[in-house]
Amino acid sequence: MEGQSGLRTIYDTLFRSRLGMPAIASGLCRRLSDEAVTRTARRATFGRPQADYDQVQFRLATLGGMAELNRRLWQFTGVWMDDHPDVSGDYALVNAAKIVSSETLQAAADSALQLFASAGYKRTHLVGRAYVDSRPFQIFEGTNDVLNVNTYDAIASRHGSSDSAAIAEEFRQYGLRLPEELPPSTLALVDASRAQSQREKVNCGHALAWMLALSILQLPGDHGGSALEEAQRVVKKRIAELAAAMPYLG
Repeated sequence: MEGQSGLRTIYDTLFRSRLGMPAIASGLCRRLSDEAVTRTARRATFGRPQADYDQVQFRLATLGGMAELNRRLWQFTGVWMDDHPDVSGDYALVNAAKIVSSETLQAAADSALQLFASAGYKRTHLVGRAYVDSRPFQIFEGTNDVLNVNTYDAIASRHGSSDSAAIAEEFRQYGLRLPEELPPSTLALVDASRAQSQREKVNCGHALAWMLALSILQLPGDHGGSALEEAQRVVKKRIAELAAAMPYLG
């Protein structure tokens, strides 16, 4: 962009690549979900189709929720990139897109492999390849641990703190608001945290990334039915896990 420094151009290019990761995750999560649905409908265990078992149904629903989550992230980040010629300062959104999509990519591959069992370990099998190939997404273009710290520091630096008021202000920059129905302890822990250690910053930034994803899923006027409900369940479960871990980081 004219008048933009070389460093900002580099950041803008890198950040656009990170914002595109939900598109990759959306496609693969959808493929894994479709393959798992077909597999469990056709394969019998103890005289019953695998799809009849409650735990299998839960895995299938979660896979569908991950696909829907990444589809909506992809839609949001795609529109954001189209509307903004410079995204080099959008740390929270960029980091959240990369963190959430890369984690769901691996989680989906792991869950699908559980359903395919030994068949998924074949070198030529889609699920086995996905399991191996998904992990590096949490490392390249900025390891997720570093991005979690960067999210926390960027919000604290920009707003003077990282409490719920600062988070709400940060989210408003993207046309978002603090998500509703957060796990009860989440905001209390964020408000109380001063993140003195790096591990605390990692966990707080991690929770913020998933909170931003939830706020995208809760945009007003969007009625997505059961697929959206599953996507929100996936995100709320992850936020609850991160909130529960905070007291044990000492």
